[in-house]
Amino acid sequence: MTALRKEMETRLRLRGLSERTIGTYLREVRFIAEFFHKSPDQLSTAEMQTYFMYLITERKLSRSKIITAHAGLRFFVERTLERPWQALALPTMLKEKKLPISLSKEKILKIFACVENVKYRNIVQVIYSSGARLSEALNLRIQDIDSAKMMIRIKAGKGKKDRYTILGKKALVELREYWTQQKPKFYLFPGRTQQKPITPRHVQYAFQAARKKAGIREHATMHTLRHSFAVHLLESGCDIVQIQRLLGHSSIMTTIHYLRMRSIDPATIKNPFDD
Repeated sequence: MTALRKEMETRLRLRGLSERTIGTYLREVRFIAEFFHKSPDQLSTAEMQTYFMYLITERKLSRSKIITAHAGLRFFVERTLERPWQALALPTMLKEKKLPISLSKEKILKIFACVENVKYRNIVQVIYSSGARLSEALNLRIQDIDSAKMMIRIKAGKGKKDRYTILGKKALVELREYWTQQKPKFYLFPGRTQQKPITPRHVQYAFQAARKKAGIREHATMHTLRHSFAVHLLESGCDIVQIQRLLGHSSIMTTIHYLRMRSIDPATIKNPFDD
């Protein structure tokens, strides 16, 4: 590890950023250093401009990935090198308005049935039952499950915030059977040792294998279960503010996007022309 990388990692940790963000920012700085074959502290503003134009015009990266690369490099310049950040004249990129994928309840049940490993099956069921993010579900401890109130405590979720979300009765039954078999001691879903949770990669691989086995053509991911949780709550009549709290969104505007994902039943709508 170079001195620069070690210094940047130290400052990232002092800022209290998540392990995922730390890894992403370090990787983005490494990418631009490899692109120019020189130490990143020697890069000029013009070279940074050239790199971002490469990402946009040749790599054709999405807006979100460009923003992530921009944030990582800016942190390196401002916080690690302690130099003033020269704003880069990037071309205006229209905000993407793609709606995330949501699966029907029937398709989700098919995926559950195709997850053979009991631990992985419980993870995907907990995520759909609670709307938790994958990282949040994998870091659950035994005491985070409140079976009396049918709630789950999400500790230090996105933004380092704690919150409570719901747990389904069927998910709890499955969890109890899983606990009886596996006897986890600290983390609900431990990895190779009881002291660390299972890694996301193994769960993601198991989910994709189950999706293909179930014949689901949509390019769904583990995060699709969280989206589906929100959409299905809306369709059942749950209040949008309650859903915001369950998902842990800081802004209601983030949750409102799910309103556009609800399915429309024409039988429940009275056409004004019929009057």
